[in-house]
Amino acid sequence: IQNDYKEELQSQGRVQVQDLTIAEQIDFQPMTLTADLIKNEEEAKQVLLRGTDRVIVHKVERGESLWSIASKNEMSVSDLRRANPELKGDMIKVGQSLNMIVPDPYINLLSEEERVVTQAIPFRTQVIEDSSLWPWQRVVKQPGSHGKEEITLLITRCNGEETARRVLHRTTITEPVTQVVLQGRKQIPDRGTGQLIWPMQGQLTCGFGWSRYRYHHGIDIAAPIGTPIKAADSGTVVFAGWAGALGNTVRIDHGGGKMETVYSHCNAFRVKVGDVVEKGQVIATCGNNGNSTGPHLHFEVRVNGTAVNPIQYYPAQ
Repeated sequence: IQNDYKEELQSQGRVQVQDLTIAEQIDFQPMTLTADLIKNEEEAKQVLLRGTDRVIVHKVERGESLWSIASKNEMSVSDLRRANPELKGDMIKVGQSLNMIVPDPYINLLSEEERVVTQAIPFRTQVIEDSSLWPWQRVVKQPGSHGKEEITLLITRCNGEETARRVLHRTTITEPVTQVVLQGRKQIPDRGTGQLIWPMQGQLTCGFGWSRYRYHHGIDIAAPIGTPIKAADSGTVVFAGWAGALGNTVRIDHGGGKMETVYSHCNAFRVKVGDVVEKGQVIATCGNNGNSTGPHLHFEVRVNGTAVNPIQYYPAQ
């Protein structure tokens, strides 16, 4: 049994078994048996390694299913159901107790082995601000590359199942190369007037501030899909793309980052990053994407990075 176990481990690759023992104390006693109870060598091995059945209790954790529990414990779903006749269908609850019948070997093989593995050493990224590039520009000056190291592990197993591992030593084969990225910090010219026009014709459906269970950082204007969205003031497009819950979004900087307007849930873009736009220019069309319950424009005004109530810029309306 010990030789078979050792050969199986060493067949898995760069493994050197350091120690192999049987956990139990084994003795021999002379007995008189009938011929049908006598096993050959291979059958005797299987009896010793399989042993008898043992019932253990498993507490169901979040995300588990009958299939995942059975698979993790090397049993079939049918076997799991037979051990738990009270189960109806496939529904199980977190915290529910399930009985599992698992092998209880008569002998347990304990081993320690040295295994040599190679793995990548992650590279780090260095970001350098560059005043010759616009804020939306990010240029990789030097690509990074992973290094490689060789690790010698001491692995402890019981019946082939890993129970612990410890790093004995590491040897660096190649060093990682740092990735160098240039991040633009060029000042955006003042192009805005500070006087905003209404961005889209439609119905105001949600105001600024607390709304039910969330804080609304802008206002919502409902309109049919395809309704033109206009730049509320002159400026430079610093973002035009997908923005998670906000869906398709355009951001316009009206001067040096001091004021920015945001237009979200757009159906189609009419501008791209870096474009200089005039007040009233069509920049997108109304859409219904991202976290949206109907076609509308989510419109924000940010001053020095903080969202403010856009309505204050339309006192006459």
